[in-house]
Amino acid sequence: MNGVFDQMPVITILGNETLTIENFLNIIEYNDETIRLKLKIGIVAITGRQLEAKNMTQDQITIKGYIEGINFIKLGG
Repeated sequence: MNGVFDQMPVITILGNETLTIENFLNIIEYNDETIRLKLKIGIVAITGRQLEAKNMTQDQITIKGYIEGINFIKLGG
């Protein structure tokens, strides 16, 4: 992808136990019930039980566990 969409997060969900996010900046909060990630467009919070970060690279993270919710907080309008 080129241009505006290059920095957009790409989120892939497999059932309610695996979630992969591409184009994240850093981890804001991490425990077994909440993982909050900083994105270029805001923040995404994943809530659930027994959450674990797996297969993390510089801009991609896979989260495993029992995912119960995903919440977006958009920054700046």
